[in-house]
Amino acid sequence: MRAVLGFWALGAGVVCLSRGLARRRGAPPAAPRWLVRAPGFGAAAAAGALLTVLLQSSSLVVIGLMTLADAGSLPIGTAWAAVAGANVGTALVPELLAWRPPAAAYVLAAAGALALALGPRTRRAAWVVAGALGLYLGLELLGGASRGVVPAVWPTGGWAAYGAGVVSTAALFSSAVTVAVAARLARDGTIPLAAALAFVLGANVGTTADVVAASLACRRRGRLVAGWHLACNGIASLVCLPWVGALAGWAGRAGLPAGPAVGHFHLAFNLAMALAALPAAAAGARRAEAWAPPRAR
Repeated sequence: MRAVLGFWALGAGVVCLSRGLARRRGAPPAAPRWLVRAPGFGAAAAAGALLTVLLQSSSLVVIGLMTLADAGSLPIGTAWAAVAGANVGTALVPELLAWRPPAAAYVLAAAGALALALGPRTRRAAWVVAGALGLYLGLELLGGASRGVVPAVWPTGGWAAYGAGVVSTAALFSSAVTVAVAARLARDGTIPLAAALAFVLGANVGTTADVVAASLACRRRGRLVAGWHLACNGIASLVCLPWVGALAGWAGRAGLPAGPAVGHFHLAFNLAMALAALPAAAAGARRAEAWAPPRAR
């Protein structure tokens, strides 16, 4: 029952966030146009990060970038840079949710009530606050529901936890949710920190599944964007996987709580990956455009 309520709260949180970010009733969440049209690789990466934070979905942003590139209205290099930024944006949500939420939940509830009391002009803010509160409560309920089940089935670390991250995130189509739940379980001592870090690396690969599936309907340019997303996340995660035990030990010696450590690791990993990906995007953009011109099949 607690797990059902947790999933319901998460879904309600997403719906409330979408309604609060919409420009008009019934419209999807909207972002400023300059974010989509940002010039240069650095600005494109920032646009991808901000759009992902606004829409709460890196997959939605990456699929949109893939579609624009496939249509020839967005340069492949710019799309690659924005994809790197989207990976950073998706890491910001579990980074915030990794901290223990009761005090934040009370603040959000009070802020939502105040926004409603102030009148129609602040109702959109109230929906956003309600969405954030729903995410907090949903994660708390799911974390509590899994405590009695996870110890018997959760991998101890290494490749098993990495594979669990890939599979669960591909099935749920949300790395933000799976990483945040892993952070809560690590915080409560339900799973080892090293296993949670390996799971995070796998989640970075699993989150590309829906993008790769969507690319099957695209032409050469769209497939290049999807392949870039998969290659960046896959290569970076495999390079980092052997070091999760050492990183977990360092976090323990530094006295860093396990929950925030997972969020910090996820954000730091995606930031490092983005910094490495931007020069690669700049170096390969011209060749990619030559190999896949706008009308190429």
